[in-house]
Amino acid sequence: MGTFDLSEQNIEDIYNNKIRSLLIRDDSDHVVMINSFSQFPNETFGPDQTYTQQIDGIISYMYQDLITVKDIKFESLQGKEAENLERFHTLITYNWPAENPLMKESYDAKTHESKLENTFMDKMISEIHGHSES
Repeated sequence: MGTFDLSEQNIEDIYNNKIRSLLIRDDSDHVVMINSFSQFPNETFGPDQTYTQQIDGIISYMYQDLITVKDIKFESLQGKEAENLERFHTLITYNWPAENPLMKESYDAKTHESKLENTFMDKMISEIHGHSES
């Protein structure tokens, strides 16, 4: 399990370069813990925009990888490291299927990027084009 300060780097880079490598792909439930910081609000009612954007970004990238998020829990620690910062510990319980018959993952060794291909949609489009030409 690893922890990262998301306030200092781009969320996509954090997910792809740090978090994704920790995630286990084996059809079992696992957890990943994320640390993040936010400025204290001015004692007013409302959402925490920084925390919301950070965690929503991570969850969105997990969904793009076809990961099922089972649960999200968090703990807030106010003023521990610095007077004006609030620290969040977020524990995400997830399940990443070992294989998905509807998607195919390819990896480009030159760019070190993985890409998901929707094989189900490719098959459907091919069948539609095949039937329209008949």
